[in-house]
Amino acid sequence: VCVVTCILHEAVMGCFILAMFLGVALNITIRHIQKALQNTAQFITHFQLHFGTRIRILR
Repeated sequence: VCVVTCILHEAVMGCFILAMFLGVALNITIRHIQKALQNTAQFITHFQLHFGTRIRILR
């Protein structure tokens, strides 16, 4: 009975630790994606402003 309980406990703890690692990794990934999207949005806005003024000058 003890052996089964010990193995089960180890498995549960292993899964818990793995879930924690995955959660942290996922959180970091989401933050990176959000930052990348913000940077892309800023770049596009800058690009549009830059080319918008260029086009107005050419006209």
